[in-house]
Amino acid sequence: MIKIIIQDIVNITYRRASAKDYQILFDLSVEFEKYNKKHSSRPHEHFLEDWPEYFRDEIMESLKKRNSYVFLAFVDNKPAGYIYARLCKGCYAFIIEELFVKSRYGGTGIGGKLLSMVIEKGKTFGYDIKVEVFDWNTAARDYYLKKGFFVESYVLKLRSSDDPVLPRT
Repeated sequence: MIKIIIQDIVNITYRRASAKDYQILFDLSVEFEKYNKKHSSRPHEHFLEDWPEYFRDEIMESLKKRNSYVFLAFVDNKPAGYIYARLCKGCYAFIIEELFVKSRYGGTGIGGKLLSMVIEKGKTFGYDIKVEVFDWNTAARDYYLKKGFFVESYVLKLRSSDDPVLPRT
């Protein structure tokens, strides 16, 4: 466990998540998904009908897999954020799937510390470390660019005929 004191006011701790952290991760994931839905150019793609079961399964799977890494941040023992990354041997990459920090803790360095923990782990595999960011999330894109990532490619998605939102140009 890593402890950091910011200006002697806030006690921040970090640790790798385990199965006992399921509810914490579920709650943080719901908050992250609400943020995505609110800001997305395609809000209809968030919180699908079976989302509670999907989140449960996804979280439990990520906690059980040997090549998945989930780290949590706590402020005064209260959940503040998480990062989830996984080794993808078939694509020769260590992929950062999600990084979320509650908005009230923005600017405290929590996201940077979580990211550095995952990058440190990812480097041990010798693969490229990659992250995919939603097209609308320019803040996340800019954040990763500042942290040393670069645009390697673009992922394009075929719009379905019932998609009510036109792609941005």
